[in-house]
Amino acid sequence: MRVPSVEAEDIRRVHREFDRLKKERAAHINRIKSLLVLHGLRVKSLLLKDWDGYVSKLRQYNEAPLPPHLVKELHREGLRFRQIHNQMLEIQKEQQACIKTSEEPMIQQVW
Repeated sequence: MRVPSVEAEDIRRVHREFDRLKKERAAHINRIKSLLVLHGLRVKSLLLKDWDGYVSKLRQYNEAPLPPHLVKELHREGLRFRQIHNQMLEIQKEQQACIKTSEEPMIQQVW
């Protein structure tokens, strides 16, 4: 059995973190969509520049505003989603930089 180098194992750590973030992102997406469906709403994209403004303008199926605690929860879930999304973008940049600069053959197989 071949033991991977310290550099190769360190690179794998980034990949593992990215996979974990994908799962967290999916959980937040599912939570937001579930909260909205309970009130007869759907959202196409969570990558809106003004998520808070979008949520504040949402109305229920009967045109009533969303309950205030639901709006607050949607704002917080949106913040969590955005944070995870930004971390994933940062990791993707790191991965691309590592691929370009590393001479470790295993790195090409990891990504």
